[in-house]
Amino acid sequence: MKTLVLAIILTGGIVGCASVPAGAGFSDVQALTQERVGVRLHWIRGTPEDAEVDKKVRELVAAPLTVDAAVQIALLNNRALQATYEELGIAQADLVQAGLLKNPVFGGTVRFPTESSGTANFEFDLLGSFLELLFLPARKQVAALEFEEAKLRVTHAVLRLAAETRSAYFAAIAARQVADMRKLVAQSAEASVEFSKRVHDAGNLSELHMTLERTSYEQARVVWSRAESAVVELRERLTRLMGLWGEGANWKAPERLPDVPAEELPLDHAERLAISRRLDFKASLREVQVLAAGLGLTQRERWFGGDVSPGASAQRETNGDWAMGPALSIQIPIFDQGQARVARGEALLRQQEHRLTALAVDIRSQVRSLRDRLMRERYQIEHYLKVIIPLRERAVALLQERYNFMLAGTPELLEAKSREFDAYHQYIEAVRDYWVTRSEFIHAIGGEVSGK
Repeated sequence: MKTLVLAIILTGGIVGCASVPAGAGFSDVQALTQERVGVRLHWIRGTPEDAEVDKKVRELVAAPLTVDAAVQIALLNNRALQATYEELGIAQADLVQAGLLKNPVFGGTVRFPTESSGTANFEFDLLGSFLELLFLPARKQVAALEFEEAKLRVTHAVLRLAAETRSAYFAAIAARQVADMRKLVAQSAEASVEFSKRVHDAGNLSELHMTLERTSYEQARVVWSRAESAVVELRERLTRLMGLWGEGANWKAPERLPDVPAEELPLDHAERLAISRRLDFKASLREVQVLAAGLGLTQRERWFGGDVSPGASAQRETNGDWAMGPALSIQIPIFDQGQARVARGEALLRQQEHRLTALAVDIRSQVRSLRDRLMRERYQIEHYLKVIIPLRERAVALLQERYNFMLAGTPELLEAKSREFDAYHQYIEAVRDYWVTRSEFIHAIGGEVSGK
């Protein structure tokens, strides 16, 4: 019995020496992110490296903001993402805890005599959990699977933030470009009103034409104001994603969107590629494995009731001698045989399997939809450049000639110019939509792919 007690104490002491590592699998998250996004990560935990990262963020903010710089700032500075990193620490702490035995239970009793001639009676028990030691490897396996799942989910959150930042960047640039265009329209309309006023005052322009010019100008001012409001809203969205405030919110970016690339992303086998690379799908698959392992552990534990605790017991007899022997505490599974826990585990496993299948269907559908949208938006951009805008410009030029010879009125010319500006506006939005969809498509297939 002494050997058993000593084994429990020594095993508990050895396992109890385990500590929680500081890395918490963050290097694996960094490696996956570098492979699929190409930027560095940093986990803010009060280390000297934090100051270096702050300096890097300030340098990126001070320079003209590119889309890659915006993503880098977000992944270094977004505090919601930093909070997500703490899930790694939680999962790793759970993994370490799963490898620890429960502390042995020491109990003691002292009985005092009711007569003066008697002696005090002492009784001591030391009990350790046998089941904790028996099922320790299985519990560590479940915790290890949960830890791997946490790393996948955290990395997926990183990639999702990168995609959201890219989309927000292109939306903000497009809003600025539209606002600048609408500003030019308003300024042009204002100049036209001033010219028309002078012609009207000279008696060479009717009141109707003057009113139409003024109406067009006032409408242009309203449209410009709305465009500026969109700039503020979309700029602030990007600022929030990058985690900037104060002076950092005064970042500067290019005035126009980048041109559409000459070559398109290879789209063959995109569905299969997404299923093989999407980290949320891998995390969901790992969750199935976690639940299956947990169910197996529950099925093995159910027949042992609650716990089996062997140990030693010592008692001092009335004559002063000590009596020692083994002790055992066991819960008998008469009423609760774990059937409810097993049924619950089976239901959770089936539920997660259905969710995994649903996610696979959603991913495939999402990839097909984005692939189709990407190609259609590319076609629309080319059609605006090669057909619609040239036609609108030609229509304005022809009406201007007719107007100069008094063969067309002011309403027709104003309407033609308005449609021309609308075509420019729609072209900018088409380019914006293309880049946003491209960002979403890259995220949908699990990030950038080497060689693509």
